[in-house]
Amino acid sequence: MIKFNPELKNLEAIDQLSAGSIINWIQLIGLKTPKGWPFEWKDHGYLIQPLTDWAPRLVFKKASQLGFSLISLLKILYQTSRRGISTIYTLPTTSDVRKFVAARVDPMIENCPYLYAKMRPTGSALADSTELKRIGNSTLYFRGSFAETVAQTIDSDINVIDELDFSKPDIAEMYEERLEGSNSLNWMYQFSVPSIPGFGVDKLYEDSCQYKWYVRCSKCSKLQTLSFEYNIDQIKRIYVCKFCKNELTDEDRRSGIWVAKYPERPVHGYHISQLAAPWISADRILKKEEKARSKKHFYNYTLGEAYHMQTRLITENEIYGMQTGPEESSSAQATVFGIDQGDNFYVAIGRLEKIEDSKLFQKRILALRIVKSEEDLQDLIKRFDMRLGIMDAMPNKHTANKLAELYKGRLFLAFYQTGRAAKEKFELSQWNLSAQQVHIQRTESLDKLIESLDKRQWVLPALSENVKVLIKHVKNISINYSILFGQKTKLYVKSGPDDFFHALNYLNIAFEKSSRFMLGSGTATPQVKYGRIGLDEIKKDEIPSVEEIQSERQGGFTHIDISE
Repeated sequence: MIKFNPELKNLEAIDQLSAGSIINWIQLIGLKTPKGWPFEWKDHGYLIQPLTDWAPRLVFKKASQLGFSLISLLKILYQTSRRGISTIYTLPTTSDVRKFVAARVDPMIENCPYLYAKMRPTGSALADSTELKRIGNSTLYFRGSFAETVAQTIDSDINVIDELDFSKPDIAEMYEERLEGSNSLNWMYQFSVPSIPGFGVDKLYEDSCQYKWYVRCSKCSKLQTLSFEYNIDQIKRIYVCKFCKNELTDEDRRSGIWVAKYPERPVHGYHISQLAAPWISADRILKKEEKARSKKHFYNYTLGEAYHMQTRLITENEIYGMQTGPEESSSAQATVFGIDQGDNFYVAIGRLEKIEDSKLFQKRILALRIVKSEEDLQDLIKRFDMRLGIMDAMPNKHTANKLAELYKGRLFLAFYQTGRAAKEKFELSQWNLSAQQVHIQRTESLDKLIESLDKRQWVLPALSENVKVLIKHVKNISINYSILFGQKTKLYVKSGPDDFFHALNYLNIAFEKSSRFMLGSGTATPQVKYGRIGLDEIKKDEIPSVEEIQSERQGGFTHIDISE
């Protein structure tokens, strides 16, 4: 901690000199970013108006990593250091609070003599904890939205709801009630990466004045908001003007202005995507789209747009349109299995195949089979030379463990995961090689499966009765939205058998980690070096992905989707 104790009159002089200007205040006190860098506005010009906007109600619907959490923190530090107020800053969980305060709040205070000098003592120690800061005559609270009791005893002047869409809605409303004191400023800042349309920050933004960031093309002088569809040339991988199609320079994207659609509305809402960040190239945006674990993730975190998939899945005609030939009865080449178990074993057998005259791969299903016994399944595994498989661990746990032991290093048992706690640990899947288990985010993985079918990344066998069963199982699945633990949540629900649908999902997850057979390796266990070209020996608990292999072998190729 910095030891600093300037005379009070110096602090008062700074307060007087910076009155009415938060920009001047930042410069006068020498405030730095949490990483210790001076604040610069050349590449962050879009932050200046939100930073200096003192409307009582602010909404930021934004992509990730654009600085809105930081400017919200600057705004409350400015207010709390200059006047006697109470501020509550909330994040979704207590764990989020600890990380945020340790990584962002404490470094800014500790490295700023002005702010550190204003820290107020309580007894013999500073009121300086993860959840409470006393700055001047003000109190700054940090709270998690899922802790109901902490919202009931604090009155506030300013509330900041960070990551609104991932917070518990009724607790956020309870914090808003803390603003209703007779002398409260009654200011509320709410911001988040959006989730689905009509919910959370997307709903608040729709009800606001709807500021959007407009840039001017230096060639045709036309103003425009930046969109992924119209402002990125996917061949040249550059930003272009949507009107004249000339290249938009980084300087064009720096020199933007905020324009409100409904300027008379009292709530000031701002929306911006990563396309407006001058340091993020069009090529980088395209790579984010290519590598995104789902279309929803790309829309939410890169474009700052709410997104949900259509409530229907894939049609019968669309599935038939992916068929190319009869099922195979066996395979002389290594394959990948997805197995859903119940009264029978529903088995999807596939292989990633390189598209001729292309660097892309298609997901070919060699066979869809329904077998009744362990012996029939073992025969199938032998005939198709299974190198990697995923099978659900339930409901027949004994059978699953027996088969995993029999095919050690090749067959992994799947456990679906749901809820925020699981998402904090991993995004799509988490592999445990020693236990032969793979934990899978249920909703996110099914999203990715449906998107891959919608993009026609699959080739299915024709002349198969089991394709009709697959179609029936897909038609038995629908998407619903419901309130779960206080949050609007997307759910895949079934109205009948859905075994092949999940077998296909396990196969899709297995494809992500099936690189070793593509190189013709006969290795049966993932603990040893594969026949990989130019790669170091893998770590014990890692299976290389298709993208990693292809990136090394083909000069940076990282995409396995079929081109449209």
